[in-house]
Amino acid sequence: MTRTRYLPEYNLCSIEKHHSWAVLLNSMVFHTILISLLLYIWISTPRSSKTPFSHLIVRDGCLWYIAMLVPLLLTLILGIHARSSLAALLFYFIWATTSISLSRLLLSIKDVQGPEQWGQTVKLVVPDIELAHRFNHELNHSRELLKPDHDY
Repeated sequence: MTRTRYLPEYNLCSIEKHHSWAVLLNSMVFHTILISLLLYIWISTPRSSKTPFSHLIVRDGCLWYIAMLVPLLLTLILGIHARSSLAALLFYFIWATTSISLSRLLLSIKDVQGPEQWGQTVKLVVPDIELAHRFNHELNHSRELLKPDHDY
């Protein structure tokens, strides 16, 4: 049975110290599964298909995993062995690390610009279609119809 208690000086409820490790362990397992899947997909991709975008995602993903795992492990250790007032010491650091990592990823993505660098080299050629010339209409300089050559 999980016990909660209200801390009026902080205006929040907390769970007992010996139950808090389950929340952190779930997060660590989830992040480990995510990075494992990311690395598996990246390693199983042929070398010729790897793009700068995939290198960016793997690089920032690995940095984010390390930056998240270390504070989660420290929080887990503090939650088990330290007094209850220190159990949530690194939670704000984890939140800050998450927002900084996502900002870094978004700013790094802008460096990988263009379809060539994203690995989607598609060359579209849009022909100049002149419908008025097809029907023998005359156009002025602002491309407005002046007079038709024949009536329909």
